[in-house]
Amino acid sequence: MSAYPEAVQVLANLPAPWPEEALIEIRRNLRESPRKVVVLDDDPTGTQTVEDITVVTQWDLDTLREAFAEQTPGFFILTNSRALTETGTTELHREILSSLQGAANGHPYTLVSRSDSTLRGHFLAESQVIGEFKGPFDMVVLAPFFQAGQRYTLNDTHYLVDQGNFIPCHETPFAEDKFFGYKTSHLPSWVEEKTAGATKASEVVTIPLETIRSKGPDGVLQILSRAPKGSTCIVNACTQKDMEVFAAAALRFENTGASVLYRTAAAFVAARLGIRPPPPLLPEFISNSKERGGLVMVGSYVPKSSEQLSKLLELGELKSFELDVNELLSSQDPASYLLSLGETIEDALDAGEDVVVYTSRGLVFSEAKEQNLDIGARVADALVTLAKNLKSSPGFVIAKGGITSSTIATEALRIRKAQVLGQLVPGVPVWRASEDARFPKIDLVIFPGNVGGPDSLCEAYHKLKRIR
Repeated sequence: MSAYPEAVQVLANLPAPWPEEALIEIRRNLRESPRKVVVLDDDPTGTQTVEDITVVTQWDLDTLREAFAEQTPGFFILTNSRALTETGTTELHREILSSLQGAANGHPYTLVSRSDSTLRGHFLAESQVIGEFKGPFDMVVLAPFFQAGQRYTLNDTHYLVDQGNFIPCHETPFAEDKFFGYKTSHLPSWVEEKTAGATKASEVVTIPLETIRSKGPDGVLQILSRAPKGSTCIVNACTQKDMEVFAAAALRFENTGASVLYRTAAAFVAARLGIRPPPPLLPEFISNSKERGGLVMVGSYVPKSSEQLSKLLELGELKSFELDVNELLSSQDPASYLLSLGETIEDALDAGEDVVVYTSRGLVFSEAKEQNLDIGARVADALVTLAKNLKSSPGFVIAKGGITSSTIATEALRIRKAQVLGQLVPGVPVWRASEDARFPKIDLVIFPGNVGGPDSLCEAYHKLKRIR
């Protein structure tokens, strides 16, 4: 028997949710407020809970002015900063925030620093540099709950549901990340760990689930209003409606003049934008050319991705190509290796075959943390090269993994601006590129590395596969 509690039992034993519809209040508040929500997304998977929202991958003044001018409650800026070093993300954020200030031209906006629901990312560095431009903040909110990924925060501890059991996140492979690893999933202690003791666990403010469900936005607002200036606040949540109750209270708090920085997963983003995560898209809403084969590119190494890739390969419905990472890194002429592989992929697509390209599964890493980001960048660059060299648009594109999907979007497909159509399967967004992309109006499926069950990649593929 598992030592971990069963998720069904844990969730069934919780207090009943707050009975009122907080989303109505949020939407009314957004209609009355001129304040935009600007989401700084450290990889493109943060759009996995929204629809009809713009995402930009560049931050020149003209692009940002276009985004501010749209009649929507907010927009995303793809930073891809999880692929950078601490120094790199600090420099990048200074550049973006400087452009934001110029483009806003006095237009009020709230910043959400969207990051991973498994607690990986540059939490301290990014919060500090944002504070240089928009701080000091009355509060920094940490809200990693994300239901589609089965990530729950309960009793101030962050859990992942795996095989039906509640498992503390620090006991999962995500906590062993070579660059962003951590030792505790008790979030106040996690904050103390990530700030090297600058913020003590005892100083962290928490929003109990019991308060959210029994007292609603009024009870949450009381806690926010009484918190010491500059506090870090943890949000407990086990459903999207819990997050909406918190978002309603947070909006009230902002409307008192409070300055808040949100460091959250995708669930809060949807709530703060007044969006309830939509049902999966029907295939007919997604562009899918029947002229050429479709392309699936898998770069993510997390165990969930490897499991999903294995299931996809077992179908026997796609022509598969392995990008051998060891050969790539050791080759005296990696360009020739990629050119040869790319020509073979092109021939298969031309022949109408659906193709999956994947990195070899043996994880290559260094004991030096920052070298791991360099290895990851070189592998991502190789996948980009393969996609960049395509002579014409594939029938469809699925990019698996945050770094993979970001680099495919920005460098291979040259997407400057896109509209989020919705989700292909839960937690898997689809972007429709603008006319100025390399392949105009192409639809790109952004498939996070850590989302879905064993068959989710197969499900996504079957929604898009060519009908012969």
